Amino acid sequence: MHIFGTHDDRTREQLAGVAQRARRVALMADGHPGYVMPIGGVAAYENAVSVVGVGFDIACGNAAIRRAERSRCCTPFGRSSW
Repeated sequence: MHIFGTHDDRTREQLAGVAQRARRVALMADGHPGYVMPIGGVAAYENAVSVVGVGFDIACGNAAIRRAERSRCCTPFGRSSW
């Protein structure tokens, strides 16, 4: 677990809960409690993306940026694998 900055107990407890399921977690300096995962938290999962990690806190500074490059670490999947 990598934690940047100072955070309240609730934020750190949420990150610890995510860390039990993720391969790696980090908490940025501006982190604060979220619904399940702290806002400002980052989690890396084995072959998965968490919707909770994408976020529910609208306009909190997150952005999705489309790029032309293809990732070598992840592969797209279709509905048949759901």
